Amino acid sequence: MKDRCPRQATAFVRFIGGAIAPYFAGPLAEAYSPHVPFLFGGAMVMIGLLVLYLGRSRLGAVDAPESADQHREVIIEELEAAAGA
Repeated sequence: MKDRCPRQATAFVRFIGGAIAPYFAGPLAEAYSPHVPFLFGGAMVMIGLLVLYLGRSRLGAVDAPESADQHREVIIEELEAAAGA
């Protein structure tokens, strides 16, 4: 069950964003313009992409095998899992 915690964290972020967005979109649209919530959402997407781009070296190293033997073992395990499925 090593995938359980990251999956729950991702679901939390998605659903909390879905809960907060309508609450902020209304006041932003009333105070400024109906276009502002969409511009704000687009800006947040761009900021998220920038964070991913700047942190790509750390993200790539998370699941990277440490040696060629480990890499070979991972490939063999994935092929065996795909053949059994």
